[in-house]
Amino acid sequence: MSSIEVVVQLTVEGIDPDHPLVEQAQTEFREHAEDVAGLLIEERSTPVTGQKGALTELAILFTSSRAGSAVVNLIKVWLERDQKRSVEVTVTKPGEQPFTVRASGEKISLSVLEESFKTAVQGAVQQSATPGDSGD
Repeated sequence: MSSIEVVVQLTVEGIDPDHPLVEQAQTEFREHAEDVAGLLIEERSTPVTGQKGALTELAILFTSSRAGSAVVNLIKVWLERDQKRSVEVTVTKPGEQPFTVRASGEKISLSVLEESFKTAVQGAVQQSATPGDSGD
């Protein structure tokens, strides 16, 4: 299967990225994501100009077609725990432009993200099922 990378930025409105509450919320998400089969997780930190601490991103590499819906459900549950939580998800599929979806605990509507994951994952599965296979 072609690899699909998903970069997830988890934030809590009004709280610095290095605050213990934000770090705890990010750790909670990462630990649950690590339990999902078909995912490889890498944590990345980027300094934020004008703010204390660094912005933490989780880079999630999909290695299984079943992992997409699990990640969408994980994001939904994570957001539902606090209305001040928000997430920015950037999906990158080989050979295509990345796209970004944002959601917050106040207005959870992840149908766009779910459909995007399905399309990206299904396309990658179809590509890997036929590489070099001309049917001869």
